[in-house]
Amino acid sequence: MVQIRCSPFAMAMVVVAAVGMVPVRAEAQAVVSGVVLGGAGGFTEVSEGAFHVGGGVQAVGRQDLGMLAEIGYVSFFSHPGEGIGLFTANAIYAFGRPQVERRARPFITGGYALAFQSGSVNLWNAGAGVDWPLGRRSAVRTEVRTHFGVGTGELAQLWQVRAGFVWW
Repeated sequence: MVQIRCSPFAMAMVVVAAVGMVPVRAEAQAVVSGVVLGGAGGFTEVSEGAFHVGGGVQAVGRQDLGMLAEIGYVSFFSHPGEGIGLFTANAIYAFGRPQVERRARPFITGGYALAFQSGSVNLWNAGAGVDWPLGRRSAVRTEVRTHFGVGTGELAQLWQVRAGFVWW
């Protein structure tokens, strides 16, 4: 069995993300949504594919600007039990309100990421995607995302194509 150890900070972020996965609606301030996702991608310096599963919470305000926090697991397809935890804390800009039915809602996102296992590495991430409405309170999310270190030299760039669900 593979044992993954993480820092107290990383464990605290897991707890915060898990508590935040229950969607609620803040009165007249922001639309708070739950997010679950999965996807595939790879590292730029490794010729092997990887998968990512995770979830989180986002809050988008009246000006279409908000915050997005996610926690997930990334691993190579050939070694699924030997992956890393990945926490992100991002700004998100969503073009339009989610209550408008039957209209695709594009978004851009970016910010801080923490990759952790027995140690941790600070990263940046950026992405863009579209939420495709399923009804009044849910959507299918498609997204491309990349995680990269600036001056760390410790981790290859991770790129992903992801899909999931958003509900509010």
